[in-house]
Amino acid sequence: LSFRAMPPSILSHVFLWSLSFARSQPRQIYVNADYSTAGFRAEAQVARDMAAFLSIKGPNVTPQTLKGLVGASLLQHKQIYGSCIAFEPDSYPLTDGVPDPEHPGLSAGVASAAGIEANGSSFWTSMDEPWKLPRRQLWPRGPRALLYAPYAHRGRGWKEGLPFAPPMDLADAYNYMEPHVEWYHVPRSKFIAGELDFAEGHWSKPYYDAGAGNILLITHSVPFWRKNPIETPPGASRPHVLDEEGGSRRFWGVATIDIDIDHVDFACDIDQFWDRAALKCTHCGPNAYAIDGTC
Repeated sequence: LSFRAMPPSILSHVFLWSLSFARSQPRQIYVNADYSTAGFRAEAQVARDMAAFLSIKGPNVTPQTLKGLVGASLLQHKQIYGSCIAFEPDSYPLTDGVPDPEHPGLSAGVASAAGIEANGSSFWTSMDEPWKLPRRQLWPRGPRALLYAPYAHRGRGWKEGLPFAPPMDLADAYNYMEPHVEWYHVPRSKFIAGELDFAEGHWSKPYYDAGAGNILLITHSVPFWRKNPIETPPGASRPHVLDEEGGSRRFWGVATIDIDIDHVDFACDIDQFWDRAALKCTHCGPNAYAIDGTC
């Protein structure tokens, strides 16, 4: 654990942040703390590489490849706790909600509890017809659509030599289309607004990833795109950008890596230390100073 006093000059991010606990009554925790992501450039590059690959590969990417990508991300750097590829609603394995009979089935991809029918049988055992998968409501009184987000992670309490947790569909854990899910919506909005160039990403505020990673972490999300299958009329709300050849490119999702906040450097004043239990900088006491994160 490396929490130590750091001068503001080396900080890359300053946040007054809140933690939202998914799948339960949201609990907001506000912490005035500085933290740096400067030490995670190599880990962030993993997400950028995945996004670049997916943008080039397009809809031809198979469920097996998606599963392999998120799993391989964990092997590249020990600091990476988890990795996800989250798609826009009804965009994989469908295309704009339209079934593609030639699309490979999901049975060789990550398992999904959302594919369990009432009688206990699984759509994933013979996934030749992905358009029959159940839709979920994206937000109150909103549309219903299929979400798909292959996710791999080490597992809470993982130690060297132990196997990783089984890969899963993060959409089974929670609805990442809900507005409070920063790791998806902020990079999505920035990309559509032209604020992120190709293979640029966004670092989230710290949050508790309930139902998936199940720890406090930060996430680096990098948007990826695909060629728009239909012409985008002027003034349409369809999320798209123009590529260097003037063609229409549509936002397709985000590729992510997660970092356990135990590996994150938080900055406190010289007379304070980072109290992980309280999630804040705490004073050492009269005439006491913090050295290497302890008083």
